[in-house]
Amino acid sequence: MQDGHCFYCAADLSATAWTVDHLIPLIRGGSDGPENIVVACPSCNFRKADRTPEEFAAGISHRRKMWRKGLLV
Repeated sequence: MQDGHCFYCAADLSATAWTVDHLIPLIRGGSDGPENIVVACPSCNFRKADRTPEEFAAGISHRRKMWRKGLLV
């Protein structure tokens, strides 16, 4: 369904390693069912950790805003 792309950053996974990610982490009540599984690049999966997709996206958005304002070094 993802056509060989990372669920989070849309990177092409056809020529690189990929990982399986739980949208809702198991520790947060997610399941191993297919409705809760996506493929992701290792970088996104590692950074997402035990957050929900919404929490992960909010963190990325917050860091991008800070970077644009010159607040990140």
